[in-house]
Amino acid sequence: MEFKSGKFKELVLYIAGRTMDDPGFGVTKMAKTLWLSDFRAFATLGEPITGAEYQKLAYGPAARQYLPIFEEMVMQGDAAEAEQGIWDNPSRRVIALRKAILEDFLPQEISIIDATLEEIKKKSAREISDMSHHSIGWEFADMSETIPYGTALIPRSKALLSKSDIDYALKVVVPQVEAAMD
Repeated sequence: MEFKSGKFKELVLYIAGRTMDDPGFGVTKMAKTLWLSDFRAFATLGEPITGAEYQKLAYGPAARQYLPIFEEMVMQGDAAEAEQGIWDNPSRRVIALRKAILEDFLPQEISIIDATLEEIKKKSAREISDMSHHSIGWEFADMSETIPYGTALIPRSKALLSKSDIDYALKVVVPQVEAAMD
């Protein structure tokens, strides 16, 4: 899967700009919005928006490229990070220092991002992290392991799939789908 660093930067700026009036939108919700947008685009459009590589971390999936890309954005004067106090739980948030350039985004991609933002805006960072822990990819990955995009195609309903079905999908089907898309 090709990582589109320019598109990733613009997505971070777009999300930060759209959520600047949300006092509860910190880096945890940013990480989950990036992940959900990419995985939902993969499931819907057949390819992710940015191609970032998401790893399993304790609080849910996060893009491996986030920290180095964000540091680059700060050095270029495109973004900053600020402390914010929410209730008794201080957090950090991304501040967009310029408007996102969206010319490389498909309208369907923007629609997926906007729908994701709408869905999570009333949820806390903890609720979003808990929600991410119910994704098939996060459940079956080992800590720090890459979560395959193909897991976005596996139905969530446990009533439909047995553990052996999911294991088979993760070992055989997902690698075949991802190989075919490269």
